[in-house]
Amino acid sequence: MASLFALWGLGFAVAHAGDLQMHVLDVGQGDAILLETPDSHHILIDAGISSSGVAQTLERLGVEELDLVFATHPHADHIGGMRAVLEKVKVEQYLDSGLTHSTQTYKKLMGSLETLDVKHRSVKAGEVFKFEDGIEIRVIWPGARLSGTRSDLNSNSVVLRITHGEDCMLLTGDSEEPTEAMLLRHKIDSCEVLKVAHHGSRHS
Repeated sequence: MASLFALWGLGFAVAHAGDLQMHVLDVGQGDAILLETPDSHHILIDAGISSSGVAQTLERLGVEELDLVFATHPHADHIGGMRAVLEKVKVEQYLDSGLTHSTQTYKKLMGSLETLDVKHRSVKAGEVFKFEDGIEIRVIWPGARLSGTRSDLNSNSVVLRITHGEDCMLLTGDSEEPTEAMLLRHKIDSCEVLKVAHHGSRHS
């Protein structure tokens, strides 16, 4: 198995699994993760709050195009910086949980997707995205829609399992206890890297 380690600096953390790079951007109380494949494909998962500067960080890293953008769920600390990303970087496809929100942040983002003619749709458990350099991104949630939870938006977050050879990363958005119970029931294979759900809050 390829070694896997983390580096800190320049406002983000980087974990390497072979030649797959995972940039965990420092957005404060929120999420933004950039994956860079060996063949220089780029995948963004969430974009922090509007003032987190994710678009500027992508520019500094030399990212001009994003093959996939996943919004795990429509809370502002995950999609607030997304409009700026769409305006600065070419996005091939935008993917989300399928749940809507009543906030202006969400409504303006949906408007930007339409205005900029970005392909967008929701994803479901079982979908797989494969890259020619051996990277596989598997959607393992949302499955059957969870309702009546403490936060349905959180509980139906997009959960991704990224594999490269024998190395694996599990990215859980803001999943809460009901989501984790469902995932465990489906017997997920172990991973070397876990992005702890909901910022490590007591609800996960």
